[in-house]
Amino acid sequence: MTDVPLVRFYRRWLRWYPAEFREAYGPAMADTFGERLDDARDRGGRAEIAALVIREFWSVMATALGRRLEQVATDVRYAFRSLRKNPGFTT
Repeated sequence: MTDVPLVRFYRRWLRWYPAEFREAYGPAMADTFGERLDDARDRGGRAEIAALVIREFWSVMATALGRRLEQVATDVRYAFRSLRKNPGFTT
């Protein structure tokens, strides 16, 4: 992994994920990104690296948004269940 600044930048992108997900998968994802970065450099240089960074950025944003929406949906379901069990609590 020779492009350490790009890997550090990628780790910052991972902050978009929920903490539990990031703690479980973040280190492996950063390692994989570093390996892909090395491969991109070997294949085509700057153009390949730029394409990889753009692809990974959109991938992280899309999957992180999905994880966040799952988390919100779970919280909303829990809130409705709680309100259903204790309807007097809302008034």
